[in-house]
Amino acid sequence: MTSPSVSFIDTGSGGAGAISTGTMLLEAAGRAGCYGCMTRSVGAQICSGEVAAMVRLGTTPQDTHASAFDLLVALDFKNLRRYAAKATQ
Repeated sequence: MTSPSVSFIDTGSGGAGAISTGTMLLEAAGRAGCYGCMTRSVGAQICSGEVAAMVRLGTTPQDTHASAFDLLVALDFKNLRRYAAKATQ
């Protein structure tokens, strides 16, 4: 039996704040007594490459991501297509 969790991808262009947002949510969940894991994906830095924070939060320790993500947060739409497929699997 798996414990309830929520997984999301926070994506944007370099400098848009995707990694910062994911880090803040992960830290806030920890302070609230929850567990989580976060993976960062950073593309080429030339021309504001794509950036994503893939986060899973739950009430028990989370050591892997779910097979699909529950939510896709786009801080801008420039690089959205790269991660949209992962959120809808």
